Amino acid sequence: FSPTAVLFDSVPNEMSAAYNAYLGKYVAIHALGREGKIVMRTAAARTGPWSEPTVIYQAPRKKPDDLVYAAKEHPELSQEGGRRIYVTYVNSGAYVPEMVEIRFR
Repeated sequence: FSPTAVLFDSVPNEMSAAYNAYLGKYVAIHALGREGKIVMRTAAARTGPWSEPTVIYQAPRKKPDDLVYAAKEHPELSQEGGRRIYVTYVNSGAYVPEMVEIRFR
């Protein structure tokens, strides 16, 4: 394996990418920068091109300097053919994983 291009940036660390049958696209989930935003990007192929980030969840902060990171989907938990997905993230203020359900229309 030898990476040849940057697919997208502003991912503070971990992320996920998986095919979502409900959307008919690949979905990447990650935290965006340090603002507590969890975003989704989509692509017709896993190699891209990937869309611009769309905020799907704003993680609450316990303190202004908290870092939200390690946001990722768990596709094995998805329901309704991918209409409902589950995303975990970590807030540095609590340092425990938190899970949210995202439901697509």
